[in-house]
Amino acid sequence: GKSAETRHLRPNEVSTGTTIMAIPFEGGVIMGADSRVSTGSYVANRVSDKVAQLHDRIWCCRSGSAADTQALTDYVKHYLSSLAIETGRCPTVKVAAHLMRRLCYENKD
Repeated sequence: GKSAETRHLRPNEVSTGTTIMAIPFEGGVIMGADSRVSTGSYVANRVSDKVAQLHDRIWCCRSGSAADTQALTDYVKHYLSSLAIETGRCPTVKVAAHLMRRLCYENKD
């Protein structure tokens, strides 16, 4: 039988979804992701790292266009590193999330 993920697909459609997750606990967050990058039904890379480090204690899960999400995380990582040097303090998750949100929503096209 079909899985819950593929049950809704039409004939000849392929599921290309990424699986990412984050589970909070008292001391932090556990993050995980699948490792495959696909282009349609073709698996282009079986060992991609979809969990990216943005700063010493800030990480994010990536999904969507691999090139776009890699560029976005590289930019945010550089910005947060520069911010930490300028201020002498580690950036907060709130600052990282705000920057990610602005970059995503202001550059949709």
